[in-house]
Amino acid sequence: MAVSITIVESNDRQLAAMARAAGLTVGSTIAVGDLASVERQPRPPDLLLIDVRGQAGLPAGLASLKRRLPALGVVIVAAALDPALML
Repeated sequence: MAVSITIVESNDRQLAAMARAAGLTVGSTIAVGDLASVERQPRPPDLLLIDVRGQAGLPAGLASLKRRLPALGVVIVAAALDPALML
């Protein structure tokens, strides 16, 4: 069974192309500010791939989204290891 991935992009739009090139199935790509749209999808994704490179921190609604969808996996793409980005 294929894993459904939603990519939350920042300024670098290459993450979706790299995920597809790696053989991953990208269901949708959304902007950082549109995280709430994940709950409006007909079927929530299995995984959020969140690009926080160039961002000050995690998207504002991520913690509450994760509480409402506990089975949702989250992978964070960051430019450097930062303890502040740990969930």
